[in-house]
Amino acid sequence: MSQLLYDFLAALAILVISWIVGAYLARRFRMPDYGWKFSLILFSVLTAGAILATRWPPGLGIDLRGGVILVYEVDPTKHDPSQRVDMDQLVAAIMRRVNPGGQREVTVRQYGENQVEVIIPQAEQAELDRIKRIISQTGSLEFRILCNDRDHSSIIELAQKNPQAREVLDSEGNRLARDRKSVV
Repeated sequence: MSQLLYDFLAALAILVISWIVGAYLARRFRMPDYGWKFSLILFSVLTAGAILATRWPPGLGIDLRGGVILVYEVDPTKHDPSQRVDMDQLVAAIMRRVNPGGQREVTVRQYGENQVEVIIPQAEQAELDRIKRIISQTGSLEFRILCNDRDHSSIIELAQKNPQAREVLDSEGNRLARDRKSVV
């Protein structure tokens, strides 16, 4: 017989037993109106006991059924402190790298202020090494806007006032442009 049929028969047996015992207790304590209440309490207790005794449903965590949890932290010394790292974009980028087709049950989420947690269920060592390599590889592509006289004449004038400066700042100290030689 299938497991579903066994589960159904066990639930039916628990229901019948709790109904019979609840009716008996109501008669025994001379409380005939409380028979269904005793039955309901017994049904709940017996069902919880059966679930705990059979360990159903299986509640194995990632560490017991095989898998790994990786936590990566953004290094504040590697980026400009005036620019804040957008963690949502970082999580999305890591998810695209680790699970591009969406067929794996990999979970990528923000963990704390500047950390990303990657949960990989049932991962073998070779696959884990591949995923670590994919996450830690630098994959940045930047597009830079170059100055032209028509669109950026005010920025060019500011840069020409101080030709030794590597950056052009506005009156509030915000960076408007920087010299291409200073790009790393």
